[in-house]
Amino acid sequence: MTALTRPFRRLVDRSTDGVEPAPDHDPVEPATDAPAEIAAAAEREQCDLAVDIPEADPLFAYLQSAPGPVDVGRLELESPAVQALRDADVALVVPLVTQGELIGTLNLGPRLSEQDYSTDDRRLLATLAAQAAPAIRVAQLVREQAAEAAEKERLAQELRVATLIQQQFLPRELRGRFEVLQWLFWQVGGLGPMTGQHGHFGVYAPQRFDYAIARYARESERLLGVLDRQLQGRAFIAGDAYSIADMACYPWISPYDKAPLDLSPFPEVRRWHAAIAARPATQRAYALGGQVNPDAGKPMTDEEKKILFGQGAR
Repeated sequence: MTALTRPFRRLVDRSTDGVEPAPDHDPVEPATDAPAEIAAAAEREQCDLAVDIPEADPLFAYLQSAPGPVDVGRLELESPAVQALRDADVALVVPLVTQGELIGTLNLGPRLSEQDYSTDDRRLLATLAAQAAPAIRVAQLVREQAAEAAEKERLAQELRVATLIQQQFLPRELRGRFEVLQWLFWQVGGLGPMTGQHGHFGVYAPQRFDYAIARYARESERLLGVLDRQLQGRAFIAGDAYSIADMACYPWISPYDKAPLDLSPFPEVRRWHAAIAARPATQRAYALGGQVNPDAGKPMTDEEKKILFGQGAR
């Protein structure tokens, strides 16, 4: 549901006789030439009034049938949303209803003049809401349809990739397919996580932790030894045919330039890795790296580190 706080605030912040009172301070407008901190403060003020109202909350049904703007202070509902509105200092809620459906609210704080919203104010807000609600709903539907189309395309693309893997990169006979899947899961449960941890402690950790670096370097090298033995006498991991197991393992062979693993003890891994690197499809894929992730290779920001490494249970 849409909670609007920005567009109409100053339209109703006027005196009852229709004359705009002189403010005791300049109104904060987040303009392009305003200092960044002032614009940010104005944005926070606007966003603070946005309160989500779940459909199960009693306030949702109340607003859906309300004839006009609703005074939050006068509401007598056992409703978490009402309390949230009061905590956000919302004084007036204008329901946005179209075809009997509540699609959003216009939340207004107390007037800067400290006067109550007048009858004319409420009439104007009701008119604006009636005119805006259908257009907002159309915009919502357009966004929903665009998101649905994007999701369908994503699923179709994943299905095409899955079909391609099924047809070209998984053996048809049961024993060969089992062999490929076995090594695919080996990468998922071993090679990827262990070399990933090696990279985390060797590259991204804020403090150096020698035990962790040595522990994951040794475990990564142990797994490289397992792979090296498997590749003896084979062009690829599961035999003479290139498979999804090779695709999955290839990127995790010493993937961190700043924390390289010593591949000299693993001649079969080096031979196999070089053969895949020389494949035209591999080169085309890696050539797209800058397009897929323009920030690849750049130091991560604190916010990116927080997202990637700092999340707990939700």
